[in-house]
Amino acid sequence: MSTPEEKVYTYFFECLCKMQPLSEDTKKMLLEESNYMQFPARKLLLEQPSKSKHIYFIAKGVCRTYFTANEKEYVTNIACEGSFLTSYASFLGDGNSCECIESISNMECIAISRAGLNKMINKSSEINKIYKKILETYIVEKEFIQYICRKEDAFNRCSYFMGQRKYKELINRISTMHVASFLHMSTETFCRMRKKILIIN
Repeated sequence: MSTPEEKVYTYFFECLCKMQPLSEDTKKMLLEESNYMQFPARKLLLEQPSKSKHIYFIAKGVCRTYFTANEKEYVTNIACEGSFLTSYASFLGDGNSCECIESISNMECIAISRAGLNKMINKSSEINKIYKKILETYIVEKEFIQYICRKEDAFNRCSYFMGQRKYKELINRISTMHVASFLHMSTETFCRMRKKILIIN
């Protein structure tokens, strides 16, 4: 019978192979340069401000990134199973993160350090291709979310969120407060728009 760690790595390799086929040598290298980790709900994986030292692959659970300003929290990303998450500006650069990373639920993940990632990129073209695809996905999603939140009204922002499979499956797993913050609106507005969308559909 597989252990929780073995199950997580099996899922990890399945997700990576969808982006790029992996040789056994590359899988072995990934095992050597990564760590299986578990976190309870509401655990800070990264505090603001501090250096982001790891990129996380979420195998089980939900996470959010957020920053605090004027004693108010602003959610910048919500990630679940199959996603990679870090504070990219800090992880790729030299400075501290302006964001926090917090587990919303109990979480199982795989953590890879910047040094470990660089080592694998230099040794494996397969890892290099996967890394580029992770960055491309992050950039495209980030830019589109920024566009939606600045261009569209509250109703259309909610419609987009509830219409995306990635987010639709999260709607009952995270607080409306976090979703509302992510969509740049008040909790009351989000609840009102959500009710209107459910009536229409």
